[in-house]
Amino acid sequence: SIDPNCLIAWLDRGGALCNLRRYEEAILAYDRVLMIDSTHEPARNGKQFAVAALMQEKNDHQRLMEITVLNTKT
Repeated sequence: SIDPNCLIAWLDRGGALCNLRRYEEAILAYDRVLMIDSTHEPARNGKQFAVAALMQEKNDHQRLMEITVLNTKT
């Protein structure tokens, strides 16, 4: 288990979760870092990346669903 106040551990967890494309969990880890130090730039950058990646993933999923619906109508 992670020490709740260990900034580096939470930051590393966020990075590892991003690498696994588990963006929602990564965002939570970066939020934990920002609770400890609201000015921590690497955590801000990591969270920004994770949010953007999650949004892109959701947009890709939506487009795939639209294509699937179009293909079933033809």
